[in-house]
Amino acid sequence: MKLQELMQAYRDGDSVAFTEFYARVAPRIRAYLRSLIRDSTTADDLLQQTFAKLHAARHGYVQGADPVPWLYAIARRACIDELRRRRRAHVRLGRPGEVLPDVEAGLSGTAVGAEENEAFGAEDRERVLEASLTRRSRGRLPKARAALMEANRKAMAGLTDAEQGLLRQLLNRFT
Repeated sequence: MKLQELMQAYRDGDSVAFTEFYARVAPRIRAYLRSLIRDSTTADDLLQQTFAKLHAARHGYVQGADPVPWLYAIARRACIDELRRRRRAHVRLGRPGEVLPDVEAGLSGTAVGAEENEAFGAEDRERVLEASLTRRSRGRLPKARAALMEANRKAMAGLTDAEQGLLRQLLNRFT
């Protein structure tokens, strides 16, 4: 039986046709995924995702069309999704489960009333930034982190983008 006929029978609900279709096509799709991802465990997971997506979209199969290019496209998209998921940065500003307050910001991007409500002053900010840039002060970084964790969100909003980025890196490094 040709793959087109097997796919059509599977589309119509024949589970035996799917079993044969899977046996004939899965090794090629798995090899393709493995060449893309270079990890056999992840390739196996992506193979299952590919066939799950095929199952969900099987009613869109055009009768008589070769299903293999369609299956390769599904596999490729599943692989791209996996690679994107891996690349995403996980930025954590607070502790797990901690709800951070909303901060009202002005047009300049600084928190409204930030100067009056800052938990630490400009001297402290400068000291923390300077300490993070020198290797000799690595022993003081946990103290700086503790001071930053106590600082409220409004104080963070008063910093420049570069200072906020550096402070976030410090917080993430020690959490």
